[in-house]
Amino acid sequence: MSDKLADPIEPQLSDEHRAGTTIDRAANDAAADLSKPREGRQCIQVKPDGDRCQAQALTGSLLCFFHDPAQAGARAAASKRGGEKTRAAVLPPDTPDAPLRTAAEMGALLDRTINQLLRGQIDSKVANTVGYLMTVKMKTTDLGNLEQRLGALERAVKEKQSEPTLFDPDLFGGE
Repeated sequence: MSDKLADPIEPQLSDEHRAGTTIDRAANDAAADLSKPREGRQCIQVKPDGDRCQAQALTGSLLCFFHDPAQAGARAAASKRGGEKTRAAVLPPDTPDAPLRTAAEMGALLDRTINQLLRGQIDSKVANTVGYLMTVKMKTTDLGNLEQRLGALERAVKEKQSEPTLFDPDLFGGE
């Protein structure tokens, strides 16, 4: 065998095979066939830009799925299914609103959403959106509660300041 590296496309042949036997020629032809695309299976349609369609022809046809007139119905059905798949999943219009006033009510909605997702009843994008919006709702609810508590504390401090105290610095000649 030769010491130089062989071409990766060409088969490596022993010295006996290099002698030109019929087996050598068949192996070389098979290797050559594997290194180039099979022209007989390519769609024969020529595109408007003059290039030949690169898609594989259907079995028993010279045209691919996209150019074979006999496949027009199948193409329309596939297109319709594709459009249905991308359509946003929505609830029926008569679905009642979920109460979201308390943490328990929000938790119940999250429980329902998770279970519906696990059963395949809702799309993962919808479940993800519900989770995100629930996070925003919880933050705004927490902020509202914090504002109420702060207001109550401010009122309590103001009431406490209006009451007379036992120690009034003005009564004793303070500065």
